[in-house]
Amino acid sequence: MKIRCFLGTLILSLVLFLTVAVKAQIGHQYSPAYAIRLEGVQGAAGYYIAAADTNIGSTFKLLSLTAFTQMPRADTIRVRSNNAGDSANVTIYYVTTSDSSVYYQTLGVSGTDTVFAKPDTTYTAVKNAARAGISKYLMGAVADTEMAGTLTIYSKTGGLLTTILPGHLQTYTAHYFTQRWGSILDSWGVQADQNSPAMQIELRWYPDAKDALNTPETGFRVLDRRTIGGVRVERTQNAKQLVAGVNDTSRIFFLGSLATSVGYFASVTDVGTSVTATYIDVSVDTTNWKQTTAIDSTTGANGTQYRAEPVPLDSLYGQPWGRLIVNNKGTTGDTVTATIYLTMRLREDNRAAQPPWRFPYPLRLTNYGYLAIYARSLGLTNGRINHAYINVIDKNN
Repeated sequence: MKIRCFLGTLILSLVLFLTVAVKAQIGHQYSPAYAIRLEGVQGAAGYYIAAADTNIGSTFKLLSLTAFTQMPRADTIRVRSNNAGDSANVTIYYVTTSDSSVYYQTLGVSGTDTVFAKPDTTYTAVKNAARAGISKYLMGAVADTEMAGTLTIYSKTGGLLTTILPGHLQTYTAHYFTQRWGSILDSWGVQADQNSPAMQIELRWYPDAKDALNTPETGFRVLDRRTIGGVRVERTQNAKQLVAGVNDTSRIFFLGSLATSVGYFASVTDVGTSVTATYIDVSVDTTNWKQTTAIDSTTGANGTQYRAEPVPLDSLYGQPWGRLIVNNKGTTGDTVTATIYLTMRLREDNRAAQPPWRFPYPLRLTNYGYLAIYARSLGLTNGRINHAYINVIDKNN
């Protein structure tokens, strides 16, 4: 009987212990809605940096859903909404001036009142001095509830830095400042809109974080570079004027990665009686060229003529390289102004592999650096990225 009672008590104790342990584990893993700081491997602090961008142009830019301006100097950070009825807890992530560590602080936003980043009194006096709300760089912000207005994040002397859009819970800028003891890059990924033009993306690391503000186009290393998106655009002519008898050759483009056809779009303004014909020359090696059947032919007139049609790939003799020929034949004094571009949809299997993208082994990035995703559109200027992210783990947390 005593043995049975002992076993029953032991089993009950184990059940209670496991129940408490499971609850503690669940609570330990729980992250409030306003926290983007996650738990990485072996208990180290991890960060999941999410971003998006709906306006990728032809030159490289930092991925960000809203305009982002880095702080021009060390300063205090301030936030406010433009809607008097907004109320939310907003957590600001910034790099401190004392030791360049990423620190976060939650501010209570109430309508259009300005709220200042302040010292955290839970730390010792020494740490308070290091974390007195004085920021060297801004990383981002998240809110615990959506707001009807636009949340503005700015510095005392540097002005507007970035915003959280109405109905959103965070800023969306693809960057991170690596830490004093180094940060581990686990993985990254970028997903383009299915109708976006092709874009070139780069994962950049700046060993000196100052280059991210002062000279963003120098001082970085490309950790990974990929091409994503579906449509490449070749702007072969842009309001280019041709005189009579000119045989104009555009730059060379690659046909071997295309899906089914080339989209041809043209606006031709003729002055005189000239005849303008458009061809695509093809080549196996970019040295010996073969002319294909004419795409288009227009007769001279004092007006503008528009064309738009697909060019089947099988009409191009299966060659991998192409170039556009605009042949303007007319009498002396005739001119043609041609605006022509080609759209070329890539094959699905020619796009970058689906994320997450990892390296053969995790990369350890040394202290006080800057990690960021940059992108540019290849042709059209309306590149669109629905989601981008960086996973990092800090060794000193």
